Amino acid sequence: MANSVQFQLNGGNRALDFANTLDHDSSTGAVVDALPDYPSLLRFCEATGALNPAAVRALNRLEKAEKEKAMQKVPELRETLRTIFSATARNHPIGNEDLAQLNNYLEPALRHRRLSRNGKTLVWGWSNLEVDANSPLWQIVLDAAELLTSEKLTLVRECDSETCNWLFLDTSKNHSRRWCDMKTCGNRFKARSYYQRLREAAEAK
Repeated sequence: MANSVQFQLNGGNRALDFANTLDHDSSTGAVVDALPDYPSLLRFCEATGALNPAAVRALNRLEKAEKEKAMQKVPELRETLRTIFSATARNHPIGNEDLAQLNNYLEPALRHRRLSRNGKTLVWGWSNLEVDANSPLWQIVLDAAELLTSEKLTLVRECDSETCNWLFLDTSKNHSRRWCDMKTCGNRFKARSYYQRLREAAEAK
């Protein structure tokens, strides 16, 4: 569904979209990772507004070893978020180990949280944003924590498709959304249902 160039941002929340960057090709069963390297992580953060273009350019210039070390954290954090929000979507309790793992990522992110001036107002920002290779993960982790402590947590859903497990916020009027994207999973379900009805009708003759 997603690739390292064009991200499918259907989650309604940056942390959910991050969890959705690992997918499976329904036709081949192959794992599809939309974040295979550091540049793709930066593109994701820029596409979701977690980083501005200047920060992306600065982080791209960091030493290769720093960026590779930061990328080692991506699979673990992504799996932690997927496990936590999947449990939430199914009304299951969040595991203590998963919560502890998230806190391990949240603690260093919060150490870099700062207030800064934007004209006459104060806004939240980050210290060392352009020099710390781990900074692309900070806003993602913060978004996850804020969602977990907000009323919107009850809106977290998991795609109803058997071949998809993407997460999303159900902000539909009646909270009846079933698919991560009606154009993909929803249409595939409709097509399968249609052909199933045709088979059943043919077999009944």
